[in-house]
Amino acid sequence: MLSQTSDSDLETYVVSESKESVQEDYNNKSPQTDQKELFTPPSIKKFNNEKSNSEKKYSSTKLVKTHNPTAIPIATPVKTEQLLNKRQDLSKIKYGGRLNFATNSSISHQDVHVEFSPSLALWGPGIVYSRLLRFDTEGNNNFNTMSLQCDLCESWVMEDFSTFVFKLRTDAKWQNVFPLVGKSVTTADVEFSLSRILNLNENNSPTLWSLSEIEIIDQSNIRLSTQFPDSDFLLHLADGRSKIVSSKLFEGLDDLQDGPVIGSGPWLYKSSKIDSFHKFSRNPDYFESDFPFLDSLIFSVIPDPSARIATFAATDQLDIVQLEISEIDDLLEFLPNSDYILSPEFGAGIEIALNTNSEIFQEIEIRRAVFYALDPDEANKSISPVNIITSVGIPLLSDEWMLQDQTLKSFIDSPQKSLQIVSDLQGSQPIAFEISVGDFGDSYIEYSKIIQSQLIDAGFLVEVKILNRREFAEDAWIGGNYEMLVGPPAPSSFPNVYFTRVLHSEGLWNGSNITNPKIDELIESQIGLMDPDIRRDQIKEIQRLSMEDAHRFLPFTRMNFWAWKSRVRGFYPVSNGYEYFYWAKTWVD
Repeated sequence: MLSQTSDSDLETYVVSESKESVQEDYNNKSPQTDQKELFTPPSIKKFNNEKSNSEKKYSSTKLVKTHNPTAIPIATPVKTEQLLNKRQDLSKIKYGGRLNFATNSSISHQDVHVEFSPSLALWGPGIVYSRLLRFDTEGNNNFNTMSLQCDLCESWVMEDFSTFVFKLRTDAKWQNVFPLVGKSVTTADVEFSLSRILNLNENNSPTLWSLSEIEIIDQSNIRLSTQFPDSDFLLHLADGRSKIVSSKLFEGLDDLQDGPVIGSGPWLYKSSKIDSFHKFSRNPDYFESDFPFLDSLIFSVIPDPSARIATFAATDQLDIVQLEISEIDDLLEFLPNSDYILSPEFGAGIEIALNTNSEIFQEIEIRRAVFYALDPDEANKSISPVNIITSVGIPLLSDEWMLQDQTLKSFIDSPQKSLQIVSDLQGSQPIAFEISVGDFGDSYIEYSKIIQSQLIDAGFLVEVKILNRREFAEDAWIGGNYEMLVGPPAPSSFPNVYFTRVLHSEGLWNGSNITNPKIDELIESQIGLMDPDIRRDQIKEIQRLSMEDAHRFLPFTRMNFWAWKSRVRGFYPVSNGYEYFYWAKTWVD
């Protein structure tokens, strides 16, 4: 099935390109600027990792009419007592105790600015670090919330559409571990960390793709400027990979792959064996003194799903376990009353793409016939015991931003329409093509064969070709040597990176080679929109136009599955944005 890190190989290939840090000021940053006229980015090329000198020269800035953004936001920290009072089980919260969690994936090293894997950021040494911002992890049954809270910051102000000033908390300290020993977290630490993420040109650099300038005002205040108004910028700062690390740890070291692991967060790092376990204890000096609730936290790495289920069900060694959705029935057979959470991870799962440069799919009617022939609901039932979301594939901020189900389904699952198009177009020769599927697990191969069967029923002549992960990433996904592709989608956490790199005609990762000026215009228009309602409407229209072009979509959305014992309380994991603060808000009876 779809493991949490099954597409890590693809991520390694596609996000390791070099990143140009652009310092030019493209926008009139005067606070007196008429808010009815905002600048669009001068060229979509600046969103992608340009290499040639000609590509680094951008077209002249273009003024366009857009909508007023919402009022300039000023954030204040959410007090701990306010967080606690929001909990339904306030009277039952208990301090102390140990919690044991099991995941299926290990880490390769401990340097959080280099490693893209969620195993390091969410379930490994990465949880000791703080960020400027974090995502709200309150128990509101919205596991994909994009609401923001201050983490290291005390407040922030948006000076104009591309400039933010953050004020750090005065009580934020590095953990009381040599060589930091409780020193204050300063803006120099923030500047060092954000610059390092960008300058490493490694897997995490797209996380801060629009950041162009960092200015230290004083020890507590720092100004961050973006190359253009980017409505996702604050989300990127809250991303679980945008961790703040002290520069003093690098004295005499080139990296932190072998540690030390010293952060400013609620957890103290105790010990690790990268392919076996990670142990943490409560940070008694954490600046939010009520967190964490637990005394200790242990993450165990158990790759074999049967072993995870057996250990969880038959022993007291595990309190929370991460499983695949195919294993729900196995778990409930052992523990029929087990508590569990299923939450979709927008923009992740199994993607289908048609190469519009290939001879067979240059014709839009053939592409539409392929989409009409596909029945994702039926295919999903074959590999999943739970209902699966079908979407365009964009990592959206909320399910309210998704294309309406009836609109989406108007472009798929219409076999009679497919049969009619094929009958009208094929003539004396059948319409034949090849499905290239990445070998990222049995589910991808099984899914491609289900799709093959549906297409054959619609009158196509289809063969399946299995590619190893390197072939998929280098030859097909990046190289464009395919007709129809089945595999993991582009690694991106938020809409703007996906739009500009995947859906835009000049996108670096536009592997389907689609060109649509209407979509390009909408992408460029919504990039800096601060009004979520107006932006949502534009994004829905982008999704509709993309489905109309019939070149890529996500029939199978990854579902994250956690199960826990009855003594676990307050466990509300957030699927998107690499969030992990929920560990500090979990307790045990």
